[in-house]
Amino acid sequence: MAEIYIAHRRDDGTEQPLKEHLSGVAELSREFAEVFGEGELAYNIGLYHDVGKYSQEFQKRIRGSKARVDHSTAGAKLFFAKKQFEASFCVAGHHGGIPSYGNKFDNPGDPTLWGRSKRRIPDFETYKFELDQLSDCVTNFKVTNCIEKALFVRMLFSCLVDADYLDTEAFMRGEGLRKTNFADIDTLLKKFDNKLEEDGYLNPGNELNEKRTSILQRCIEMSERGRGLFTLTVPTGGGKTHSSMAFALNHARKNNLRRIIYVIPYLSIIDQSAKIFREILGDDNVIESHSGVNFEDDDDKANYKRLAAENWDAPIIVTTAVQFLESLFANKPSKCRKLHNIANSVIIFDEAQMMPIKYLRPTLMAIEGLVRHFQCSIVMCSATQPNFQRFVQDSDKRPNLEKFLTLPFGEIMEEDKLLDMYRSFQRVTFQDDGKLTYEDVAQKINACKQVLCIAATKSEAKKIYDALDDSEVIYLSTNLCPVHRKKVIDDIKERLKNKKDCKVVSTSVISVGVDVDFPVVFLERVGLDSLIQGAGRCNREGENSCEDSIVHIFDTEDWVKNKFMKLEKRITNLFPQELPDVDWGDPQSIEYYFNNLYACKNLDKEEPDKNIICLTSNSNFAKVDENYRIIIEDEDGDNKIFIPLTDEAREIEDLLRGGSFNKELMRRANQYIVSVRNYDYLKLKESGAIECLDENDKNFAVLVDSSQYDGKIGLIYNFEPKLITV
Repeated sequence: MAEIYIAHRRDDGTEQPLKEHLSGVAELSREFAEVFGEGELAYNIGLYHDVGKYSQEFQKRIRGSKARVDHSTAGAKLFFAKKQFEASFCVAGHHGGIPSYGNKFDNPGDPTLWGRSKRRIPDFETYKFELDQLSDCVTNFKVTNCIEKALFVRMLFSCLVDADYLDTEAFMRGEGLRKTNFADIDTLLKKFDNKLEEDGYLNPGNELNEKRTSILQRCIEMSERGRGLFTLTVPTGGGKTHSSMAFALNHARKNNLRRIIYVIPYLSIIDQSAKIFREILGDDNVIESHSGVNFEDDDDKANYKRLAAENWDAPIIVTTAVQFLESLFANKPSKCRKLHNIANSVIIFDEAQMMPIKYLRPTLMAIEGLVRHFQCSIVMCSATQPNFQRFVQDSDKRPNLEKFLTLPFGEIMEEDKLLDMYRSFQRVTFQDDGKLTYEDVAQKINACKQVLCIAATKSEAKKIYDALDDSEVIYLSTNLCPVHRKKVIDDIKERLKNKKDCKVVSTSVISVGVDVDFPVVFLERVGLDSLIQGAGRCNREGENSCEDSIVHIFDTEDWVKNKFMKLEKRITNLFPQELPDVDWGDPQSIEYYFNNLYACKNLDKEEPDKNIICLTSNSNFAKVDENYRIIIEDEDGDNKIFIPLTDEAREIEDLLRGGSFNKELMRRANQYIVSVRNYDYLKLKESGAIECLDENDKNFAVLVDSSQYDGKIGLIYNFEPKLITV
């Protein structure tokens, strides 16, 4: 009797035949990769990914032996011998992550692909009794640079990893492959159109809403274009969220694209956009995928949402820039699993001006690769649109610039009317107040009934807050954990709505994506793009005259000395001198700002940091994953402090102390986490205010001194100014 080779075994003793698993993964991998024309190569990868399980050693292990067995190197070696390196990377990394390529001098014990190719492993030749010999399945994929080549490997890897997860999950559950029951794009578009009609978007009742409607209608009109790279430049308050979704849904239907991925820079503002989409398109069809979302597995609906968030198998995905962009440069299975479902999608980058500058070259190259090879359309949305066109070859006649993009960006709005559109939305008057003391700022704020002051840093915000003598002043920053911050923002909106006193001192956490409307705003001088975003919180609905809606720009003595954002401040200061007759919010001023910023940071000629392109050219997947890390809010660090603020939080703390550091618990915990920099984290640790719960994670702690978290200002730690060099 022939030996039965098995891939998995359930607790009840039921066994999955190995050939059945390999065939199932191969078929799914092919289905996933057909979207970008590599179905046969993906099928081969899936069919041979677990051939190492044919070894006697593995078969003994799965039946009870405790000996560890390397089963993923076998298939990698087969592909490596045939010089099918893309496939070899995928198979070698389908459990631990895509390895770096290395070189021929690597030793068998090295974790590189070359090292793995030399590794001695258990004999698995019996695979030939159940599988045909590995064929020469060569890809026809043509790439123009190393970033696209690496993205291709990650896409194939994603197909394999997701197929492997799904097939294994189906067997372990004892059911068939999970089925999704989401609405299709046509149904979602009908829901969207009906909601627009119901809410009066197509029949505006005032002049401001008429302007918003004209922007929305322009987006619908331009959605008839074929796939490509687009910019959507809309002034703050112009209804960008609804208009961008109108473009995306109509464009997806026109071009047979299967999903819309909405990428938002701040985790702190994602709730607002997700809420809008759920109200329009139905809660069942919108999946939030980020560290702050919590899926309670108490019903089938929550469960399928959690599962869809793992591989983005849903029509509407709302995620963060951190999760989306880092996944494009990742090597770990959990991060890469969803990548194949990015293909054939409309991807909207909200607040595109917040693209990470130090990784701008490789990031834009990867985004271009999604359009060129993976049937995506990209929309860069912003009120302060960066001049990405300067990086496109043949886009102008300046020979000193080294262009690294080849696909042009098409503006959705009428470019020759952008200036008129901005002026029609002009609702504020900028006033430069120069250098002020903290007492001066406090005095000006105290003279107002409703006022917002946006400081440059948490340290500056705290100093301004301390200078105010009004006990009703509201403080807002990322020192408040997300649950606390959301409650404060809801309180601010309620006060504004009911015309109550509302004095707020905040960091830039309120500048983007938070729909609040103050009659007067004070902005500490930063980059021009951030100032314009902050100004969008003033007279948002146009209820007051432009002349009466003053946005004050100011510096403090400490902030002038601080080197943080030194370049951004310098360019902003030069703008009024260089363009004295141009308003702060005009497209001309924004173009001036970004062109000078990119030139000063030398983005036209080289990468400013971490050398992602060079590492990628050497297929150093592991190092790229390690280096490509985005921190959108510059003041926040990688150290996380859990705040036991509520009964729910204290319940989570008990579970954490019991060693339960699973993914779902950490999702819940994220609602109570404040991130801090190393210096402050160490100071809190030295003082005994925080305690590390996991000896393997020195960057995660729980607050044990409740006096260090204030009900108004959140986490309390060293606010002494520190000069930051850039």
